[in-house]
Amino acid sequence: MEEQNFSKKFGERLQEERLSLGLTQTQFGELTGFSSEYIHDIETNKKIPTLAELKQMCDTLHLDIKYLISGKHAHYELIGNSKKYEELKQLLSQCDETQYELCIKKIRAFLFQCLYDVEDKDNQE
Repeated sequence: MEEQNFSKKFGERLQEERLSLGLTQTQFGELTGFSSEYIHDIETNKKIPTLAELKQMCDTLHLDIKYLISGKHAHYELIGNSKKYEELKQLLSQCDETQYELCIKKIRAFLFQCLYDVEDKDNQE
C-alpha cells in the first residue's frame, strides 16, 4: 500500500514538473532519453523509475529530486557574491512557501526555454 501511494504521488509530481516546463510527454521523453509511453506509465502510476533513471531525468532537466520523491522542495543556496545573486536571494526570502515554489517553477521554466530553445506554448498558433 505504501509503495502504491508513493507511486501515485511521484507520478503526479513528475507530471506537474513536466507541465511546469511546458513539455509534452513526447518532448520530455526525447530530452531525457525515455519513450513517451514510459513517461506516461510513470505519470499514471503503472511504473516506478529506477534510481538511475530518476537521476537521469533530474540531471537532464534540472528537476528537484527531493521534491519528486518526498513532495518537499530543496532550498538551493545561490552561489556567488554578486549584487544580482544577492538581489535575487533578497526577493526570494520575502516570499512565503507557496510564492517561493511558484517563483522557482517560473524561473526553471524560463531558463529551460532559454537553454533548450523550447517554444512557449502560449505563443504557438
